[in-house]
Amino acid sequence: MPPKLRRQQLTAVYWANLMGQNKSHPTLRVLEQCWEYGKRECHSFEWVIGDLVKELGIKELSITPIVVLPAVPLWIWPQPSVDLRILEHREKEGQSELEEIQIKDMVALFMMARTLALRLHFLSHLDDQILPSLKAFAGKRLSSPCLRTSTVCFPTCSSLSPRSVCTTERGPMFVVAGSVRPYQELLPSGSGLSLLHHLTSDEDHTFMKRLTSCTSSQQVLRLLRSYPLLSGAAAASILHRLADLEHDSARGLWKPQILLSDAGLNKLCQTLENDSARLQDEVLVRALLGCTRLYLDPQSRLVLKLMFESQKRLNLERLSVEVLCGLSRALFALEGPNSCMIKQAMSQLQNKDTAQWNTAELVAVYSMLATGLGEDGCYLELLNEMNAQALQLVQQMGPGAISEILGALFKLRHTEALPLVIALCKQAVHHVQNFADPELIVVLSALMHYGHSDHFLVEALERHVPNIAFTAHAETVTKVMQFFRRWRILSPPVFNTVAESFVYRAEEYSTWQVSQQIAALGVLGYLPPDAGRLFRKVESVLHARFSQFQPRALLDLLYACTLLQRYPLNFVSKVFSPYFMQQLQGEESSGIDHRVLAQLTQLYMTVKLECPFYDGPRLSPKFQVKSFLASGQSLETPVEPHFYNAVKSALVDLLGAQSYFASRVLTPYCYTLDIEIKLDEEGYVLPASHTDEVHKRIALCIDGSKRFAANAEKLLGKEAIKQRHLRILGYEVVQKLHRQNEDNLPQSSPSLNISCPLCENSHRLIGLKEICRRNQRMFKTWRKIFLGSLSFFFNKHSADFARCNIR
Repeated sequence: MPPKLRRQQLTAVYWANLMGQNKSHPTLRVLEQCWEYGKRECHSFEWVIGDLVKELGIKELSITPIVVLPAVPLWIWPQPSVDLRILEHREKEGQSELEEIQIKDMVALFMMARTLALRLHFLSHLDDQILPSLKAFAGKRLSSPCLRTSTVCFPTCSSLSPRSVCTTERGPMFVVAGSVRPYQELLPSGSGLSLLHHLTSDEDHTFMKRLTSCTSSQQVLRLLRSYPLLSGAAAASILHRLADLEHDSARGLWKPQILLSDAGLNKLCQTLENDSARLQDEVLVRALLGCTRLYLDPQSRLVLKLMFESQKRLNLERLSVEVLCGLSRALFALEGPNSCMIKQAMSQLQNKDTAQWNTAELVAVYSMLATGLGEDGCYLELLNEMNAQALQLVQQMGPGAISEILGALFKLRHTEALPLVIALCKQAVHHVQNFADPELIVVLSALMHYGHSDHFLVEALERHVPNIAFTAHAETVTKVMQFFRRWRILSPPVFNTVAESFVYRAEEYSTWQVSQQIAALGVLGYLPPDAGRLFRKVESVLHARFSQFQPRALLDLLYACTLLQRYPLNFVSKVFSPYFMQQLQGEESSGIDHRVLAQLTQLYMTVKLECPFYDGPRLSPKFQVKSFLASGQSLETPVEPHFYNAVKSALVDLLGAQSYFASRVLTPYCYTLDIEIKLDEEGYVLPASHTDEVHKRIALCIDGSKRFAANAEKLLGKEAIKQRHLRILGYEVVQKLHRQNEDNLPQSSPSLNISCPLCENSHRLIGLKEICRRNQRMFKTWRKIFLGSLSFFFNKHSADFARCNIR
């Protein structure tokens, strides 16, 4: 062979060897394209080998891996222990003595063999005349007809009927040599050897305790292999525990091929199939529901056998409420809402008297409807009857029942259940300390959806959350902060503890959870005592995981920091970059909404006003808004109409005419002023229409209750930053505060006569203004008198303004 061809052959073989390696092989990086490819042609190795494989036409071929690794790790298989007692007995007693061994014992020994090699060794020494149907050829595989699994395990859409699942049959564990009967048919008496036995209460309790303690599917499978005899309830519980551990909301199951190819699980499923007729109603339905949670093929023999047995018992119309609910959930997952069996089960359920149902039955029906059967107003009459019965039993409900019912109502978006939600909220107050983390999350989510809160629930949370902030699930802490943010509840005990725990647990939180917790502090405008450590931790999280933040979560976090007068300029500059704006536009499918643009605008304004040394990127004008006040979620709280009318009427009487002040003025700085008063250089009040010779502008902020925390007289973060910016821009800010403790104040309309602290006699403020106009030498004191009197006047009569009815 010429040396040139020999070199090409070696090069091609070397390329094929590299293609068979793992993608992490370092030499594969040499074959990747680089920036030189677009500039000039060179004779480097990757260039030459790339041209060669194209010329030979082997570039598109799939190369078999050099090292073929099995899907199931070898070290998880048990070490086989070969039992040679039958062989020794045969050699010792002779061929004739083998017939005296009971067939039942031999089959039991055969089923106890856990590996294929051991079973073949056992079968090879059996007499051909005794077990002719069990003879198999060495190297062949015996079929396991019980299970056909789905390799693509995505939950199907609830609107599809019948259920459409993309399935691929995996290779059977064994290949049959002839027709092999199920092992139950080998018994002489005709009664099958079942692995499903009634365990004693102690054994069952011990098994369930060990099963619950398992934290991985491999632990469950090892536990299954250690229990050769199981009850039906325990077998069904194994299916559900595997589904709990392997379920992934985005992909169905984590590793369905490895899980469902386990020999012990296959044997368990085959046992359930053979013994389905002897299972109790509850166990039968629970096993069928477990199959749906593991996304077994609806056409597999196990599922078909369980459904056939369920249909027989459904026709007898003797199933309890809880069994009917479990059966409906399983059928909904398998066949969709239009299944005939579902309609039959729901018809029997509706014929039962809801007034006789207990709490467990109510919870089962609520959970069943929440899976999708109750969507689009289906079974609304049944739901209303259940709500009435639940109201009667609400005092008997524990934390689990409260969470399940509230979660079901939340999923169903049932608008007529507000009385039940209020009653459940009151009952939840007594169980706050008993809620598990997932249950508390569901309760708070449902209450936020229905727009309901309770003073006693808040107090219970303030007592409970500081005790669990360091140990509770990250989502639980985040949901509590969202709840307090939603209702504008300023709770220093909760906020201080959560802020302290954040310093130690920040790595456990997702980027979205970090954003939500800091955003709650920003909305309430609350700085914890140890704010320095908190924001140093926030900065370290941003440095470490900046690329992991979603655009909206990052914007909410940075905006909350500016509300609290903390300015992370290193990261703010990245937000104004064109790349971030493209990411933000890509995240918003319908375009960037007004609130996001307003946040960007206010963030940019804050940096320019409060950090004059900032010299980073600027926010493009096309992403800036003209006003922060908009319908829906706004960065400004609209003034309360009745409160505004009261102040407006008083100002007309104070200044003599409405032309001396302007209402709801949009400034060039995007803020809307409730009332604006203009003063000239000498301190005189100018008409609102004047634009020249304006020396001072007074911004009167009519701060109603919605601009404060719900339980404290503290401005919200967005209102505090507004007044801070107005002062920087040169406005004289005068607050008209809202007073909450008005119970002991008179109900009569307010009097406009006030006692001015700067004058000896009582004057009407309009008279005070006329006195100042007559005496030109008092123009310097007029501004102080006017502002002081105005503030004193509104603060003194704040409660009366809130009560008065201006016609």
